[in-house]
Amino acid sequence: VVPWKALIDLIEPYYPKTSSKGGRPAYPLATMLRIHLMQQWYSLSDPAMEDALIEVPTMRRFAGIDMVSERIPDETTILAFRHL
Repeated sequence: VVPWKALIDLIEPYYPKTSSKGGRPAYPLATMLRIHLMQQWYSLSDPAMEDALIEVPTMRRFAGIDMVSERIPDETTILAFRHL
């Protein structure tokens, strides 16, 4: 139903890449897109989306986040993607 590949291809040229200078790697684009869509579908603010990812296992699963081994995007990261 959702054209994931087309949406990812549209956003990818603008999504930040890991630089040679180092720093924290960016979250996978597909994960951030899924988080953004859930945020819109459920009318969640950036802090509420962060909390939902921490508290709701089905939202983490849909976003492709494994809470045990992966970090969860904070509200500032979610805001930056939304502005992108």
